[in-house]
Amino acid sequence: MIKNWSMCFKGWRLRISSSSGTSGTRFPVVTTVDVVHAYGELATPFLLIGETDRSLRHLISHTFALDHVISLCDAEDVRGIRSFEDLSMGDYQRVLENPDMWATLSWPLDRGIFIKRLDETREIRNDVMHFNPDPLPPETSDKLRNLLKLLREYGE
Repeated sequence: MIKNWSMCFKGWRLRISSSSGTSGTRFPVVTTVDVVHAYGELATPFLLIGETDRSLRHLISHTFALDHVISLCDAEDVRGIRSFEDLSMGDYQRVLENPDMWATLSWPLDRGIFIKRLDETREIRNDVMHFNPDPLPPETSDKLRNLLKLLREYGE
């Protein structure tokens, strides 16, 4: 009898291996529940990143003047930032890590910790958007949700 089965999707095949080292490829029935679960694991970080991007852009565009933002993000006009829509996650980080800009928010939060979380989000965003083949850590969606919760609480 096979004990300690571990399973993971490989395309539409299911690789089954046992603790004794024997393994085989099976073609089980893939249910809609399986597809919805797999979709949720893949799509949730993508959707949360999009919402985080919109929240940060809204915060920055409604708090700071565009010329101040450009002076921090593209002072040499290399990228040609012309609107808040041209900003990236790294730009949001540059704006919010600036002590004067941060002070404008009057948030009762530690700037360093917030920027660290924002940097983690930027790295997650890059992994997701550039299709990094390594799976995201299980706590990724929770980290993104927590940042969004904070942005909703203080940013609106």
